[in-house]
Amino acid sequence: MGKISRDTYKRLFILYIIGHFPKGVMGEKRLHKTVYFSSKELEQRPFDFIRLKHGQYSFDMIPYLTQLCSMGYIKASPLQVRVPENAGSRYELVEGFQVENYKKIVKSIEANRIHKVEQFIKNIALRYTDEQLTEYAHKDP
Repeated sequence: MGKISRDTYKRLFILYIIGHFPKGVMGEKRLHKTVYFSSKELEQRPFDFIRLKHGQYSFDMIPYLTQLCSMGYIKASPLQVRVPENAGSRYELVEGFQVENYKKIVKSIEANRIHKVEQFIKNIALRYTDEQLTEYAHKDP
């Protein structure tokens, strides 16, 4: 397989993560935490993160998320919430059938460690409430 650019890898990793959520990722904070913990053990961590009040956050990830939305790969829909300051977006793939292609490419790059990413998504990201995920994030050194 040929090499892909770091920028392309970052975009593919976001698509790969979002593709694991059947109804999309509910909120940007959840997306940031999922990308952070999913990529923590990888050789090629796609983004740099800092710790904020609600957990890990990547300013580096925002332009890629914006690009993917403007390119039509991701759809960002407003979340319906009771408290306006909790408002955010649900991020979902526009062409969900492509998720297997995203997974294949990311798996080929991180073949030895991809199982850790999938374990985190399956066991924590898809099951934890926002509060549980934030608590989990605060336990990270």
